[in-house]
Amino acid sequence: MARKDGLFILHYNVYFGADEVRAWSWSFFPPLLWTVVTGICTAWAYVVYQRDMSAAVGLLISSFMWSLPWVGALLYLSIINQS
Repeated sequence: MARKDGLFILHYNVYFGADEVRAWSWSFFPPLLWTVVTGICTAWAYVVYQRDMSAAVGLLISSFMWSLPWVGALLYLSIINQS
């Protein structure tokens, strides 16, 4: 249904259903934002690694933890938009 109309459901909740629907080109924004922020955090960890290894490991762990909610959200959005 969403693919036929050229729309993409950006936000879905159990109370109201789909409450934010936009053009399909917006589907690239959440993964792009996730990739940019994770890349910045990883690059920062590399710079910090040259001075303090434990701080760099902490940054890499936080980068991984930051990725988990995004993976879940993007997977959920892709499941919703398959219908």
